[in-house]
Amino acid sequence: MTKPYLSVVVVARNDNYGGGFLAKLQTFQRVLVELCTEAQLQTEIVLVEWNPPPENPGIAEVVRSSVIGSEEVKLRIITVPASVHSGLPLSSQQPVLEYLGKNAGIRRASGEFILATNPDTLFSAQLVDRLKSRRLREDTFYRVDRADVASPAPQDAPARKIEAYCRQNVLRTHGRWFEAGPKNRSIRHWLLQGPAIARRALGDFVRY
Repeated sequence: MTKPYLSVVVVARNDNYGGGFLAKLQTFQRVLVELCTEAQLQTEIVLVEWNPPPENPGIAEVVRSSVIGSEEVKLRIITVPASVHSGLPLSSQQPVLEYLGKNAGIRRASGEFILATNPDTLFSAQLVDRLKSRRLREDTFYRVDRADVASPAPQDAPARKIEAYCRQNVLRTHGRWFEAGPKNRSIRHWLLQGPAIARRALGDFVRY
């Protein structure tokens, strides 16, 4: 592969985090590979395996690679062993230091642009179509709204069928200034409730 246009960095390990984790990781990888291959978007997936549990097989042993046969997408797995993890602050309290793992992947990524995301995130065809136009700017930070959907999504279906399921099963949407869902929170609602709520709202936005 020539230098990829996009490096997608995720952190994972085989500990069944959140339930059904490996299935979610597999679906993430397969959908991304299918869409990027179809769009002829040169992409690398940088999978950082952080502090793998010694009692479980490694990620490379349990996740089927969906990039086989794709000229556009390549998979790289970087393992950060327990010996490195144990020497870091908070290592005894948190088995996965997610953002340090993402930094490790970002530093080793070879793409022209880098997207740090999570392995339970599914990309839409519309997003990949936007990326394949190759109009990203180097002086710009990009973000998109995130929709949470009812789990589990279909695992072995084509990417667009999975996307259709997601669109029909949205639980809430997280935007830049709002969360649309059961509580229907928005910045306007918060700011109209008074200074105390406004301060809490602004704190939420900073963390977001």
